[in-house]
Amino acid sequence: RPRDELGAPRYAENPPPDNPMQAVLMFYIGGFDILYAMQDIEFDRREKLHSIPARFGAAGAMWIARVSHTCAAVAAAYLIWYLKFNPLVWGFYVVLVSLFIAEHWLVGSVKNPRWEKIPVAFFNVNSAFSLVFLATIAAGAFLA
Repeated sequence: RPRDELGAPRYAENPPPDNPMQAVLMFYIGGFDILYAMQDIEFDRREKLHSIPARFGAAGAMWIARVSHTCAAVAAAYLIWYLKFNPLVWGFYVVLVSLFIAEHWLVGSVKNPRWEKIPVAFFNVNSAFSLVFLATIAAGAFLA
């Protein structure tokens, strides 16, 4: 692949697709926002707000967040595959998926949510996910 002045690969003939990147971010952010909004179920219902947790309950919201994060993981895998990143980048992908699993483990099961862990999952795990996703894309660009 041709490289630019910083050493990053050029994608003149085959530019990276926007949609998989957007899908990763949309489903990742949507999933964690649903989990975070679970803390406000009673308020949302009382004030007649139409949040996902208020509409579907804690268990439904957790399942929707799981599906959302699964879609983000699939989109990230597609992006790595499509851009033909160095095989080492798949190591970053494993970390991304592990962070999704950790987040859902922290929040608990659909039958027994751990409400007190939601802020930890929201702030700490999502901060780590953002940095690892950035590292994934940067590694893919520079290890090509």
